[in-house]
Amino acid sequence: MQGIALPGKAALLSVSVLSALALNAAAEENAEINFDPSFLRLGKGPAPDLARFTHGATLPAGTHRLRILFNENPVVNQDVRYVAEGPGTAPCLTAELITQLPLRHEMLPESAWATAADACMDLSALIPGASVTTDSNAQTLNIQVPQVWEHRSARDAVPPALWDSGIAAALLGYNLSAYSSENNGYNHDSLYASFNGGINIGSWYLRHNGNWSRDNHSGSHYQTQNTYLQRDLPPLRGRVSFGQINTSGQLFDTLPFSGLKLESDERMEPLSRRGYAPEIRGIARTSARVAVRQSGNLIYETTVSPGAFVIDDLYPTGLWRRS
Repeated sequence: MQGIALPGKAALLSVSVLSALALNAAAEENAEINFDPSFLRLGKGPAPDLARFTHGATLPAGTHRLRILFNENPVVNQDVRYVAEGPGTAPCLTAELITQLPLRHEMLPESAWATAADACMDLSALIPGASVTTDSNAQTLNIQVPQVWEHRSARDAVPPALWDSGIAAALLGYNLSAYSSENNGYNHDSLYASFNGGINIGSWYLRHNGNWSRDNHSGSHYQTQNTYLQRDLPPLRGRVSFGQINTSGQLFDTLPFSGLKLESDERMEPLSRRGYAPEIRGIARTSARVAVRQSGNLIYETTVSPGAFVIDDLYPTGLWRRS
């Protein structure tokens, strides 16, 4: 087990990497298997060529229906073409197949996509530490890349496609008050009402705030405080507002103005992306379990594939201890 300590002013953050069956698994994977073909010779005929079984059972050349795994996670069932390579065969990874993998495709060089659509791409040459293995018994093709190459979302993230803007609706809130007084035969009666209403249609929200007053001397009067139209922008994790709106007031006093405002909305971010938390990077020699502790308390645990990895979805925490 390896430990990495990241001391800070308020707490001690430690990272532990536990490799599972590190050396034995690697040795077994690379071990060659030799067969004596004389046991399979029939009569005086030539002995069969068993060279393609040197590194285990492989699939013959041709097209095979396989279950595609990406870092041990199932992705899709698809036909994969196997071509001759040395004494055995190897899967042909086309650009179409690679685009279906949850991979950070923007990290691949542009030259990788310049090949023909049905051409075989050498994934290990494009991604250091990548490997492709076939399990002919389970009919699976396992593609492994370092965790840093995975297209990952925060662990508590919800895809915007699953967000719901709600149903079409009309809203009205109000507050009413009345006042009446009499002094030396002088009567004063007044009524006051404040309103906040709106209409929701899809991702559009119309809001209005105003108040109405009436007394027995000056009559009735209605005053508009503000009216604005608002829309959420999930791709930008923010919202836009038009009309009579106010500044946020985060740095200075809030000020009313008429116009347009585009602002971010932290509520659209997963909890692990709000506030500050450190980003942890490392390299795993084999498939490993990574545990993160702060002041001795376990705050995160995950499994990573061999190669470089990054942990960037820690929850901000207030755990700390005095030095």
